[in-house]
Amino acid sequence: MTNIEYKPSPKYLVSLWFRKILVPVDGSGLSMKAINLAIDFAHRYGSKITAIFVLPESSASGKIDKIKEKIMSISKDSGVDIDFKCRRIHFPESSIAKEIIDEINEGLYDAVIMGAKGLSGGEETPIGSVATAVAILAPCTVILVR
Repeated sequence: MTNIEYKPSPKYLVSLWFRKILVPVDGSGLSMKAINLAIDFAHRYGSKITAIFVLPESSASGKIDKIKEKIMSISKDSGVDIDFKCRRIHFPESSIAKEIIDEINEGLYDAVIMGAKGLSGGEETPIGSVATAVAILAPCTVILVR
C-alpha cells in the first residue's frame, strides 16, 4: 500500500469561492443549519454573510422581527456579522425562488447556502421546490443542507 500525502489547497484559492454568501432563511431547522455552515465558512475564509427572508406581502411584520432577532442572536454569539434582508412578494407575479435568484444576481453572491426544504416541506419530500429552483437557476455555487 502506498502512502499518499494529503496536501490541502491554499486557503486563499478556496476563499475566492465564498467571499459573499447568501443564506435564505425561513425559521426552519434546516435554514438555521445553513446559517451555522455559513458562519463556519466565515471563520475559515472570511466570508461575508447575508441572510434573506422572503415572505408574502400579506404576512405580519412580527414574523420578520422574530426571524431577524434569531439571526442577530446567532450573529452575536458566533462573532460573525450577518446582514439581514427581507423581501416581500405578491403572488402570483413573483415567487420565493424568483426573489432569491434576483437577490443573487443583484448582490453578485459567490455562493448560496440553504436548507434543502423549508417549513412547508413534508418528511417524504427530500428537496423542496424553492431549493430545487435555486439550485437549478442560480448562477453560482449552491450548497443544500439536510
